Amino acid sequence: MFFLVGKENIWLTKQDSVFPGKGYLKPEEQRIKKLERKLRDVTEERDILKKAVVIFSKPPK
Repeated sequence: MFFLVGKENIWLTKQDSVFPGKGYLKPEEQRIKKLERKLRDVTEERDILKKAVVIFSKPPK
């Protein structure tokens, strides 16, 4: 298989797959993905709570 990348020619053998493996992540990679997802969720919750504090801490009119 032959690919042209930029100005370089790259030859791949049958073992050099573009997508190696079967799409399964290693346990360590799964854990990292899970922690990143959790961090994203917690960060979003924190931002929402910050906005709520600003809204509810205003004195009533």
